[in-house]
Amino acid sequence: MTVRKHIIEALKEKKMTLREIALAFKITVKDAGIDLQHIGKSIYPQMELKMEIPLCRSCGFKYMDRSKITRPSKCPKCKKEDITEPRFWIETC
Repeated sequence: MTVRKHIIEALKEKKMTLREIALAFKITVKDAGIDLQHIGKSIYPQMELKMEIPLCRSCGFKYMDRSKITRPSKCPKCKKEDITEPRFWIETC
């Protein structure tokens, strides 16, 4: 199996961040992001890649309209950098 197929199987089982995916499959975070973007397009319409939105731990700001899969660097509301990493999983449609 390819790395992307292994990632798909892992994301069906549990939620993972980009960093967790990179560590689990011995790839860079950048490659994990590229793989996730490809997976999101290739599994549709049978399955859907879901993302748990990032959240500022300081003020509670939610990045509702964010389409990027990477973690935001600063909160636009309070300007702090204490932001949760987005988590990804796959659901069957």
